[in-house]
Amino acid sequence: MSRRPEQLTPVYGLHAVAAALAAGRGRELWLARKEGAATVRLRNLAEAGRVRARRATAEEIRVHAPQGGDQGCLLLAAALPRLDIAALVARLEGRAHGLVLLLDRVQDPHNLGSCLRTAACFGVDAVIAPSRRSAALTPAAVKVASGAAERVPVVAVGSILDAVERLKGAGVWIFAADESAPQPAAEANLTGSVGLILGGEGSGVRTSLVRAADATVTLTPSGAFTTLNVAAATACLLYEVSRQRRAAGG
Repeated sequence: MSRRPEQLTPVYGLHAVAAALAAGRGRELWLARKEGAATVRLRNLAEAGRVRARRATAEEIRVHAPQGGDQGCLLLAAALPRLDIAALVARLEGRAHGLVLLLDRVQDPHNLGSCLRTAACFGVDAVIAPSRRSAALTPAAVKVASGAAERVPVVAVGSILDAVERLKGAGVWIFAADESAPQPAAEANLTGSVGLILGGEGSGVRTSLVRAADATVTLTPSGAFTTLNVAAATACLLYEVSRQRRAAGG
């Protein structure tokens, strides 16, 4: 039986391409950039991974990278490794300081990419998102993530509610971000194994998930001016987790 050809995906953006090459996902590197430090770095990474590098025109790259061809590089790469919810739960079982981000119906790939970038900065174990009615990990999201997609797996699930229950069974304490919550995040205990649920643009966290959470937290006091999008709110909450854990020596 003949082997099915490998399905390749385009990766663009200097940081995303470099990270994918370093992770061993590269198959062919296209360069339209003038020779410089960035180009040399990409060529060296490609050579180290035995990845063919070739010259390409800016127009060729823009066909595959309409939103990022201006950076003059494109990598044809193998798909990101997949992690399913069962494997994630097994990793978190018994962990004292696990950290998971759950994104409920975040539909803008740029917000997903920004959340991934912040998640990588703060040591998040995985990002969980619904497989439907949510932004997928598209090349645009990978570019915005600036290499974080190689560090933080995105776990696509059929039901976030089911994922919440499975995480709770593994000892993960679930907090839902809710503007109307009585407790500010700074007053909650975020030092243990934690899952944070944040809602999508404009809709927030669904009521069913708020009810399933162990607790709700808010970022701002009642009546405050609130214009944070999900990416900014994610950054604030993950910083608060990090602050508390440093203070606790965790």
